[in-house]
Amino acid sequence: MEKTSKYNWYFPIIGGIFALLGLFFPTAYHYFEFQYWDFAQYYWLNGLSFSIYSPKDWDLEFIRRAPEMMLPGLISTLLILLSISALIGTANISRKRDDLNINFRIIWFVLGSLFFVATGVYVVGIEQGFQQLIIRDGYSVSSLYFQYNESFWGNFSPQFGTYAPVIGGIIVLIGALFGKKRIKTGV
Repeated sequence: MEKTSKYNWYFPIIGGIFALLGLFFPTAYHYFEFQYWDFAQYYWLNGLSFSIYSPKDWDLEFIRRAPEMMLPGLISTLLILLSISALIGTANISRKRDDLNINFRIIWFVLGSLFFVATGVYVVGIEQGFQQLIIRDGYSVSSLYFQYNESFWGNFSPQFGTYAPVIGGIIVLIGALFGKKRIKTGV
């Protein structure tokens, strides 16, 4: 019987940890500078929003005012959490059981690709939700709040929370593509 590489299961674990870290770090940030006061805003993948108006005045909330901006993040969070749990489960099985004739590489390839899909859903979805918010609330480029651009990603810069699932997906795909295939020979 030929075994997989001894450390092949590390790749999905490390990739899953990177994707999990992305849930705890902001995905978007912008610093608005106005004539009399400054304003910083952070968004997380799960719909959490943190706004700082001054050192003593801040607000932590879920995106209540714009559910169309929150939904893509929740879908992405669900996809990432399901992928992480499946990656950890299959990596643990791969580590403990040498007698199985399962090609974990295909499973890891699909689960690693889901990190890219989840990030794409978030990036495109929050932009579309932002456009719906502008249409619904009547914001324009000349409005006070969105003074620069009518595009979400034109106003906000991506942060580690946006990149972490992509980095995790790359690590998982490296493990899936370059890991050794488990072959069961002779019983």
